Amino acid sequence: MNTSLLELISDAIEAAKAGGIDRAIALDYAAKVIQQTDDGMPLSVARRIAQNLLPASNPHHMAA
Repeated sequence: MNTSLLELISDAIEAAKAGGIDRAIALDYAAKVIQQTDDGMPLSVARRIAQNLLPASNPHHMAA
């Protein structure tokens, strides 16, 4: 799996945990789904999934 994708997921999980357990659970599920797909998943798709689960108070956390 793409290292950038793993970093994105890791950062998003930490941010989601800071925002509340519900987001953390949802993001963990999304991360597992991403890991089970083939490596052809575009990073933009994973980024959208992660960004939608981030706490709204930190919109720039995912800036690359």
